[in-house]
Amino acid sequence: MKGFLLLEALLTMIVIGVALVALNAALIMMVKSNAAGEASVVSTHLSQRMLEEVRLRRWDENTPAPSDYTKSRSAVGLDAGESASDKRTFDDIDDFQAWTEGPPLDPVMNVLSAFADYTTSVTVRYVDVTTLDPVSPGTKTDFKAISICSWRKQRKSICLDTIITNR
Repeated sequence: MKGFLLLEALLTMIVIGVALVALNAALIMMVKSNAAGEASVVSTHLSQRMLEEVRLRRWDENTPAPSDYTKSRSAVGLDAGESASDKRTFDDIDDFQAWTEGPPLDPVMNVLSAFADYTTSVTVRYVDVTTLDPVSPGTKTDFKAISICSWRKQRKSICLDTIITNR
């Protein structure tokens, strides 16, 4: 009888050991999945934050007050008096073309230190509204496509796309 009790205890420990190894692998996978999910949520938030910051600017610096829109449009990119390193100088949407910030910055250029390992980039271009394709260089339409992507180091980027019109 004493030998059977020892054998049963040994088999129980082997079964528990195998189960713990299997559970450990599942735990590691769950932790990695949780970290990836967190990075996606934060990246989405950072992209949305930047999109709202872009929307605070005028559609175009050559567009007068909203009640008197005209067909005059400037080229995409920075204009005279705007700094490529200071978004506080941006006065219209297209000034954000090729803007990248890593780590992300608040609207007054303070580093968002909690997100130091994230990067955000912006692309602005004129598009044909019927196809959403970029128009040829030099062509200007009443539609600007904005794409904002944010990502954590060595993670997939999360991009938000929108079209803003001159209406």
